[in-house]
Amino acid sequence: MNPLLTIASDESRDHRRGWVPYEDQAIAVIDDDIVSNPPGIQVSDANNLQLYSCPKCYTHTDLIQ
Repeated sequence: MNPLLTIASDESRDHRRGWVPYEDQAIAVIDDDIVSNPPGIQVSDANNLQLYSCPKCYTHTDLIQ
């Protein structure tokens, strides 16, 4: 299986401050969900959803971590 896509529950927190868009850094309150999760996506209690696919057999699987 090859990694296809990861959907994270947040984009930026204290330990990932570098991911705050440059335009938002001046107003960023890192623990504020408006800044850390602008699309409002939350995967199973703030985890990440990882999708994997097999190019040979055309199947897929997922993992929540």
